[in-house]
Formats: sequence, C-alpha cells, structure tokens
Amino acid sequence: MSDILTTPLNELTPMNPEVLACPHAFNERLRKEAPVYQCPHTGITFVSDYETITRIAKDHETFSNRFSTAMPTGDSKVDPRLIEIQKKGYPPVDTMLTQDPPIHRRYRGMVNQAFTARRVATLEPYIEKLCHELIDGFVDAGRCEFVVDFAERVPLTVIADQLGVPLSDYELFKSWSDAFVAQLSQMASPDEALEAAQLILDYQNYFAEKIEERRANPQDDIISDIVHAQFENERPLDVPEMLSIIQQLLVAGNETTTHSIAEGIPISMRC
Repeated sequence: MSDILTTPLNELTPMNPEVLACPHAFNERLRKEAPVYQCPHTGITFVSDYETITRIAKDHETFSNRFSTAMPTGDSKVDPRLIEIQKKGYPPVDTMLTQDPPIHRRYRGMVNQAFTARRVATLEPYIEKLCHELIDGFVDAGRCEFVVDFAERVPLTVIADQLGVPLSDYELFKSWSDAFVAQLSQMASPDEALEAAQLILDYQNYFAEKIEERRANPQDDIISDIVHAQFENERPLDVPEMLSIIQQLLVAGNETTTHSIAEGIPISMRC
C-alpha cells in the first residue's frame, strides 16, 4: 500500500497486481492528481472525474470507442510468431463495445433481438437455481474459494447456457476469457502473449463451427439469434462480426459480473 501512495504516478499502472488487489488508494490519487491519466505501460488513458467522463460519453465524434486502434499492429515491434498465429484466424472487428454511432446502432439492434422479453424472463429462476446448486456444492465444507467456486461460475455458466454451447466446455470458456483480458491488458510476457493468441485462435475456430451449425440448424439460443438476425434490411452479420459479438458477451458479461459479485461480499466473509 505504501508503494501505491508514494510511487510517482508515471511509474504506476492500473494493471499492477497490488493496485488490482485494492485499487481504492490508486483511484483516489488519480482523482486528485491526474483525473485524465495516460498509463505509461499500455498507452491507455483513464478518466476518473464525473464531469469529464460525462462530456466524453456524449461526444463520440471527438472521443471514439474504437480502442482497437491503440492495440499493437503488425510492425517490427510485434513478435513475428504472434503475427503468424493471428494470420490463421479471423480479423478483429469493432462491433458493440468498440464501435461508435451510427454503426454501433446496427450491431446493438441485432444483438437486442437475442435478448427477447421471453428469454430474459426465464433467467431469474434459472439463475436462482444455479446459485443454490453451487452453494450446495461447498456449504458442508464450511468454506470455499468464493471467486473460483461461485463468482466466476455463475456468469460463465449462464452465458454458456444462453449461447447454447456445452457446459462441459466450461474450462475452455474461462481460458478464452482470460486470454482476451491478457491481450487487452498488454501486460502479458512474450510467452503469455503467444499463449493468449493461440487460445483466441482456438476460440475463433470453436465458435466459427458453432455459427455454421446454427446457420444450417437454428436452435433456441443466442448464437442462432445472432446468426439469423436482421436489422432494417441491412446485410446479415458476417463471421468475424459474430465472433466479435460473442467474444464481448463471453468476456464483458463474465468479467464485470464476476467482479461485481466478489466486491459485494463483506470483508468479514473473505477472511
């Protein structure tokens, strides 16, 4: 904690393990010393005061969501082995989280078709049942590793089930989600970056196959809805676009919900 309070901000990163373990002191320093802060390690700019955040969120012409432009490209600084792995897969596409209006509206309109009122209405009793089953699995032990045993499993299980993919592949979904996070953080070692790239390629191959299966044989699941979605007579989504959307459902839905559940546990229950 003392390092976070005394180290110059230009030597710190929000991805530092000590900061991630307890970010409150670091965030307080950002608000007081650098409400607009560019991380020296990733180049990502963090904004921490309400007024500026509100202005940025409303001005997509000046401030773009397309942060993929800040990611490494195929230049001499990138490991050629990494480039070779990426060449085997589908190209990255900016869709929902990483796209600006008016194009964002098209993607959002298509994805919204997968979240019908009927499907959403069925989720509450299903999630409640899942939570009871997970708790029943460790309650007799009197303790658990809460993030691994519960906070991660709830969102990943729900997402996998709604996508229509086998829950037996749970560990694959977790490894793919972690790989996307590692790629985005830009804090991975060269070997870890290669491993993440291969996992992302595996993810693409897995879901590209599922997409083609649903194209030929639609099911009552989100992949089928995305494959067959239509929006204002525009063309259907292509495979790279669908992979981008599924990735965001898998990663963003998992990571945010996992951390929200974990942060909601009282400190006294964590000891």
